[in-house]
Amino acid sequence: PPTLFMALNGTDLTYVNPFMADLGTMLTKARRYDRASQIFFHLTQLCKDCHDAKMQFGYVLAADEQFDKAIPVLGDYLRAVPDNHQMRFVYAFACSKEGKIDVAKAELQRVLNAVPDHQQAKALLSSLP
Repeated sequence: PPTLFMALNGTDLTYVNPFMADLGTMLTKARRYDRASQIFFHLTQLCKDCHDAKMQFGYVLAADEQFDKAIPVLGDYLRAVPDNHQMRFVYAFACSKEGKIDVAKAELQRVLNAVPDHQQAKALLSSLP
């Protein structure tokens, strides 16, 4: 069975603190982004290599329209997990909102190269100047 040691050296934050992870997810679904972001930030501090915690933290920041804070968190996450195209889309969306249009276009193109039928990516790319 998984152990705390394995979690600290892996990617699954549920073994670090499953109750906090579940609470953070529930708060996100309830759109209580302020509290959810505090929980996921805390989980990123408990487990520096837990990519799942970084992903959730970045997503919550983006959902709360804190794009300036979401961009570095999601960028970190995508360096570790480059094949998560949905989070790459969220990253591109955040970049577009912060005026980083060239970065947004490049990231959207990466999404479309991997998932040619990604309708959200197509729509966002066509809306950018």
